[in-house]
Amino acid sequence: MLSLSVLLLGCVGCGVCMVGMVMLLVFWRREPEGDALWVIDRKAYDLRPYLGQHPGGMYILEAGQGRDCTALFHSYHALTSKPVKRMLESFFVRDAREEECLDSKIWSWDQTPFYTDLKQEVRKAMGTHRGAYKASWSHLLQYGICLTVWVGAIREWLLGSLWGGVVAGLGIWFVSGDILHAATHYSIFSSQNANLMVGWLVGWVHHVPSMWIRQHVLSHHLYTNIPGLDPDLDHFRQFAKLQSGWRLSTDQNHRSQYTNWRRLFFPIVAVTGIGPLIGETLQALASGWYMRRTKLQLVPRELALSVMQLGTVVLLGIALPLFLNGSIMHLLIPYAVHGTVYYGFASASHTNQSSQSQVSADGTLVDSSKPGPRSEWAAHQIETSKGDYAPTSIVWGLLSLGLNNQAIHHVFPGVHPCHYYKLAPIVRRVCDLSLIHI
Repeated sequence: MLSLSVLLLGCVGCGVCMVGMVMLLVFWRREPEGDALWVIDRKAYDLRPYLGQHPGGMYILEAGQGRDCTALFHSYHALTSKPVKRMLESFFVRDAREEECLDSKIWSWDQTPFYTDLKQEVRKAMGTHRGAYKASWSHLLQYGICLTVWVGAIREWLLGSLWGGVVAGLGIWFVSGDILHAATHYSIFSSQNANLMVGWLVGWVHHVPSMWIRQHVLSHHLYTNIPGLDPDLDHFRQFAKLQSGWRLSTDQNHRSQYTNWRRLFFPIVAVTGIGPLIGETLQALASGWYMRRTKLQLVPRELALSVMQLGTVVLLGIALPLFLNGSIMHLLIPYAVHGTVYYGFASASHTNQSSQSQVSADGTLVDSSKPGPRSEWAAHQIETSKGDYAPTSIVWGLLSLGLNNQAIHHVFPGVHPCHYYKLAPIVRRVCDLSLIHI
């Protein structure tokens, strides 16, 4: 009984500390660190004086300091009516050096007729008010109901219920995963601070938010399916050490161990969620790089918060249920359910042969026999999401958290998934006119 009390007190203490540290991360006005610049459209800017005034909050600017933010800048300001490019002029320092440019090496940003037309059509359909693109009241109600059910299911799972474990696993997907995903794309609320608060406080059961942002927001979303830049291509290759695993692109080197992919297929799928949460987070904290692709470059207090959230997962999500039930199989139920659902929905749109990137990390075409002008970033996002399905279905949108419409999600990350079914016909029409296969 004493050990249980200590565990419960530890969980409560971690929760209280986490709330405080998240509030510090979101609201504390800190002095910018370092003198690294932000590169946008081959120009280097010093945005440090603007950190406290940025409508999108300080955090995303701090996380992007010292890197080419061209795709990040254009995708998150895609539907704004503000003259954001003109606002940058007062922070201009110099032209960016060639080694500082990445996005501009890969894609053309001078003329973007497809993306321009697409943005215009979406604005016509939904307006330019920021709130029009965020989560609807009905979806916010859904979050509240699902969160309540999830908390109850976790309680039942801790008390030994099999079905409580199953529902708890579904809750990691429909609550923690959905909120982390949408909130770190700033698509739930008009208030960016509210997005960060709810994402960091609820999302850590799906993945540690600091790691998710480096892996998903700052890497996968910007460089989709580009070997060497998109860490999502490497999740399953790591299992070659266990004489299994598989590659997600023929552009990646084949390993002899992949011939044994069936051997551990189901166990690997089952840990699709908990594996990155614990394994990849530990690897990143130890090395300073996420999947050896993205430098962590954590902002002040983010390291301590990340360690605390990972520790809370171990304490509350592993030690406590193991102590209460004494069964490893019971412990694994919610994580296996979550991993299986996660793999099924997240892999469909991107991990297929037709969705492979046609451009490499240095900007050269993968197939040199088909020369042509550099494509637009938005066209690349569409063409690497050819597994989209049932784009106008509300039901599939709810079940997949909008991942049935990855093409829309990637070109308009700040739009909440509850609107995708309305935007799907618009995107298809513009793609057809621009001869872009969707």
